[in-house]
Amino acid sequence: MNDYELVYMYRRNLNSDLVFEILAKKYHKLIFKHINRVTKTKFDEYYNESLYVLLNALRDFDESFNKTFTRYFEQKLSWHLTNSFKYEAKTRLMEYEDDYIENIIEEKEEVKLSYDFSLLSAFESTIYEAFFVKKMKIKKISLLLNVNSKVIYNAIGRIRQKVREANKPLD
Repeated sequence: MNDYELVYMYRRNLNSDLVFEILAKKYHKLIFKHINRVTKTKFDEYYNESLYVLLNALRDFDESFNKTFTRYFEQKLSWHLTNSFKYEAKTRLMEYEDDYIENIIEEKEEVKLSYDFSLLSAFESTIYEAFFVKKMKIKKISLLLNVNSKVIYNAIGRIRQKVREANKPLD
């Protein structure tokens, strides 16, 4: 059976579990190839996500666009895995930066770091207090201060930059 027949059977609920198994086996190597492009770890997690993408591709595929199902699925899979990996990397980076700032704040209290937090602007001090000390979410801070969340992100970036620069070792 070709892909078009399998998609038709799936949409008509004719042995849809069997159809999905057939397609999962058929596209196993393609899925594996795309996962290896993105990461060498977390194969099981990404494989399960890929099967979910296959399920969505079966549901959303439209023959009228003159694209084969294989190509359609491959594009959806590539887009999904790339964005998932980018999001995960960005999240890890933000967690690392937050930990870095928290460590600096803890060290400041313990060994009196050389950064003078009074050098922050009034707005940055408010953001510092709300985000780093009170652990408020950015959306909540933006609502309280009646500013765009992008302004809050920029202020947090400036605070992080000032703290990093003040704590660079002198060579």
